[in-house]
Order: sequence, then structure tokens, then C-alpha cells
Amino acid sequence: MDIYEATQTLLMTIAPDLNVSAYVLQYDENLDKYLLPDFPALTYNYENVAPVVSFDGDSNLYRITLNVEVWGDLEQIASNSKKVSEALNAKRVTVGNVEFTLIVNESRDIAELGLDFKRRRMRFVGLADVGETHGETSL
Repeated sequence: MDIYEATQTLLMTIAPDLNVSAYVLQYDENLDKYLLPDFPALTYNYENVAPVVSFDGDSNLYRITLNVEVWGDLEQIASNSKKVSEALNAKRVTVGNVEFTLIVNESRDIAELGLDFKRRRMRFVGLADVGETHGETSL
């Protein structure tokens, strides 16, 4: 399992009742607008995935910056953001062969005029150990 599959599995485990997907904006020319996820939703993308190397060569460690966005109305955002933060912040979480150690670096509401939904972006920074010896999913 690579880091992206592990991230998808991890977030789906944390919030099974949400539409979880990688954040990729797609534009529909016929509708003349960007297609957004079905709400309530949780999207993610990696801002940074940098391998940690030493004089001995590559390791299985990666420095990562993971952006997670929670979409929906205010009540859904508050509840779902709390779930994500409690599951990931300052914890060691294992999914298959990937072990995440993350902390919240930033959390902010994103306001966009003229839209009837809200979203909150949480930026996590830390390490991912992509090895072969980690156990099953543990939260």
C-alpha cells in the first residue's frame, strides 16, 4: 500500500459516513462551474511528500504536509473536524504498511462569498513511515 492509498483508507475509517476523496477540482464546461464533492465531504491533498535521506541512502521515512478539508454546513464541519483532529493529531496511526505521525499545524475556516456551504482546512505536518513490517490498521 502506498501513502496515498493509506491516506484514503485512514480517512474513510475516521469518517465512514462522509464522502472521502482526493481533492481535485474539475471544471464542467457545460455547467460553467467547478464540480464539488457531495456534502458532507472530506477531501485531502498532499502539499509536500519529501523523502528523508541520509548518508546511508534512502529511508522509508517521508516528511509530509497533508491538507484535509471538511465540507458541509457549520454543524457538520464542527463535528467532523473534531473527529479528524482527535484521530490524527499527535498520534501514531498505522494503516497497513504505513505509519503516520502527524500534528495540526493550522486549522482555519474558509469563507467564500455566494456559496451555501462551508469548509474548514486542517493542515497536518509530520512523518510517514512506509515500511513492510507495520501491522493492521490501528486508530
